[in-house]
Amino acid sequence: MTDSPGPATSPEATVAAPVSLPVRFGRTLAAARLGVLAVAAVVVALIVDHAAALALAAPPLLLLALRSRRARPDTLTATVSLDPPRCIEGDTVTLSVRLTLPVPVDQLSVTLGDDLPVDGPNDGVAVQTASTVLRFALVPRRWARLDLGTALVTLLAPGGLDRARLRVPLGELTIYPQTAPPASPPRPARLPQLVGEHVVASTGTGVEFAGIRPYQAGDPVRLVHWASSARYGRPHVVLRHAERLADVVLMIDGYSDVGPPGGSSLDVSVRTAASLAESWLAIGDRVGVVTLSGLLRWLPVGLGRRTLYPIVDSVLSVRRDREVPIAGPPRIPLPALPPGALVVLLTPLLSDRILEVVQRLGERGMAMLVLDTLPAEPAIGAGPAGSAMGAGPAGSAMGAGPAGSAMGAGPARWVQGRRGR
Repeated sequence: MTDSPGPATSPEATVAAPVSLPVRFGRTLAAARLGVLAVAAVVVALIVDHAAALALAAPPLLLLALRSRRARPDTLTATVSLDPPRCIEGDTVTLSVRLTLPVPVDQLSVTLGDDLPVDGPNDGVAVQTASTVLRFALVPRRWARLDLGTALVTLLAPGGLDRARLRVPLGELTIYPQTAPPASPPRPARLPQLVGEHVVASTGTGVEFAGIRPYQAGDPVRLVHWASSARYGRPHVVLRHAERLADVVLMIDGYSDVGPPGGSSLDVSVRTAASLAESWLAIGDRVGVVTLSGLLRWLPVGLGRRTLYPIVDSVLSVRRDREVPIAGPPRIPLPALPPGALVVLLTPLLSDRILEVVQRLGERGMAMLVLDTLPAEPAIGAGPAGSAMGAGPAGSAMGAGPAGSAMGAGPARWVQGRRGR
């Protein structure tokens, strides 16, 4: 924590609107003790029947009388800023709390909640001031939409006999997962008829050489291969492989979350999904996302790097959505699953609901790839979740690919999916 009157934030910081709070002072323990001393002095004077004993009550009564004559603030203006307002796991975020009072006080302190990831002390104090900026360093270790809650602000009035306590809202911090995009993510067997980066067997407008054939009416002159035409005595043209883009839908199972915080199955799923989305979008594919939990959220497939943050923002809500009671079987809307898309399901395979989802996707003829995100192998005989997929031990069907092991939170093993007929 630092206390500085200088500039509070950088240009990239998010500054919340100033909040004006009423200040109501109450007596401190010291004021109560002075009152007890005064009453005790009066009682002693009555018992000994001596007026001189009343002089013992004069000092505490004088201090209590002066207490009401000192100026005390009636309002507090608080401004909270986060720099930066969004971060990646492990980054440092500066939380600044600017407090302004109409008149100075003896002491002004701020205490953050014990559950916040504060790097250092979670409280700060300023003395003999009417305005101060207290800064705290936050180092979040787990992706989330983190509600920072409130900070406890304590004011000690001049003289130290009156104290006020207020709660200042701190807002919300968005923490994105760490990503490690694989160099070559999986590609679906069927690709839509859209120009992209994946070379296919069919011919079209690409750059890779596919062969040479005789010229046909309507062929562009720029495709004529002059060396072959001279050799065979008639025009020949060059054939090139077509290039297509892939449609990929990342589906995250939010029904189950097992494992330690930071390395649970849901943590692995979110980090893996973000890494795969970044990799596919970087090579020009279209990526969408579906989160299955108490609330079903989905984004249609999008193109370009600008699509990454909406995808990750949607995924970050899955932990909160788990608190919503689940009603009925999941119903995935048709626009969320374009024809020919590859559905990548990230799941620990521990819920009957997710097996029902897999069955429905198979009935719709979707190509599927299931990534087992269970952080540790279950005990033998723990349940049939793994065998329901028609695969052997996790990772044996396709091999342990690099996409999971590089996600920073334990392995995500490849499990072979099934395509419906």
